[in-house]
Amino acid sequence: MTLNLFAAAPTLGSFFSKGSVSGGQAHAGHKAMFSIVLLQKLNNPSTGIERLVLTFGDQDGLPLSTPPGYFHVSIDSDGKRVVIDLAQLQKTTVDQSDLSRVLKDSMYVSSSTITMDPVDLSTNIVLQMKKPIKVRASLDKDERKINQLVLDFDKI
Repeated sequence: MTLNLFAAAPTLGSFFSKGSVSGGQAHAGHKAMFSIVLLQKLNNPSTGIERLVLTFGDQDGLPLSTPPGYFHVSIDSDGKRVVIDLAQLQKTTVDQSDLSRVLKDSMYVSSSTITMDPVDLSTNIVLQMKKPIKVRASLDKDERKINQLVLDFDKI
C-alpha cells in the first residue's frame, strides 16, 4: 500500500476547504499601487453559493483593466476562517463599516475585519465563518473589462 503524503495544492478557479491560492502580479514603478473601488455580495439560494466580489482600481481609484497586484487567499484547516491578503493595496473606498454592511446578512460570514499594513503596503480582510465552508477564488472582469477578485463560498 502506497501512502500519498502530498495532497494536490488548491488552484485558482477550484473549490478548496483548506490551504491557499495565490494570483495576480507583482508590479513595480509609479503605478505599482492598487485600490478596492467596490465590494459586492451576491447570493444564489438555489445553489447555496454566496459570492463576494472585490473590484480593483489603480492607485487613484480609477478602474483597473490591467492585472491586479499579487493576492493570497487562505482558509484555516477547520474551514471557519478565510484570510484575503492583497499586496500593493493601500487605498480603498471600502472601509470596515462598508465590509460589515455588505456582509451583515451573509449566509456564511459571521464577522469580518479589514486592516491595512503600512509596512507591508497591503490590505488584509479576515472573514470568520458561521460553519465550515469551502471557497473558490478566481480573477474575472466585469462588463467594462475591470479586474475583479471573485470569491465563492459554499457549504462542505
